[in-house]
Amino acid sequence: MAQPEAGSDLSRRDHDNFQARRVVKVWMAFYNSNRPHSALDWRTPDEAYWVSREEQKSSMKPKPDAL
Repeated sequence: MAQPEAGSDLSRRDHDNFQARRVVKVWMAFYNSNRPHSALDWRTPDEAYWVSREEQKSSMKPKPDAL
């Protein structure tokens, strides 16, 4: 299969798709890490879900004196 020419529509679409994926990735990182949500008591999704998940994991580990 031949490569698209530098100025072709396919080449521009590939670049536009790359740009769109990059913009969405940056927005999702901001949305989940930096933007507080009223439904989460003004915490970020990362604070609300990842911190509680880590707490759950640590509480499930057996305590050394319990062995």
